[in-house]
Amino acid sequence: MTMTPGRVPEGTPTANWLIWAYTLLPLLSVFTLFAWDFEGYMLASMTDPLATSSMMLDPGYLLLSVGSWVIAAGMIVLAVFDWRWLGQQGYTRRFHWAWAILSNLVYVIGRSVVVNRQAGRGFAPMWATLAVSALSLVLVIVWFVQMMNVIMLMVSTTPGIVS
Repeated sequence: MTMTPGRVPEGTPTANWLIWAYTLLPLLSVFTLFAWDFEGYMLASMTDPLATSSMMLDPGYLLLSVGSWVIAAGMIVLAVFDWRWLGQQGYTRRFHWAWAILSNLVYVIGRSVVVNRQAGRGFAPMWATLAVSALSLVLVIVWFVQMMNVIMLMVSTTPGIVS
């Protein structure tokens, strides 16, 4: 079998469970938004002047804030292992895992382009990541609209606030 320089042998895998987990993990971050009782959080902030410190210990708020950091760290770890896996599969050029620190889109798009150049295929993770990003954007907009409705309702029903 002859191989073109800079190419991997025909049939070399282009994706594994690591890149698919990396691709889908941002959805988990979005779903933590919906676990947070924003209405209760706002109500406590408006009715209890001493609630500031206890509000930071709200389970939904903790899940959102700590969960985001855990997910970000998990994505970096997945990128490192995916980068190593590509090397084990014979990919001589790999998009460096450190780009995952900047953005999940940057890493997956760069990885897909580099893999495609060497294997002639491998764009599926990129398309999936773009779809997950679009879905995440829609979900965040829905959450934001709900949040604004809660704020507007509270402001309009709170005595002493002129509308």
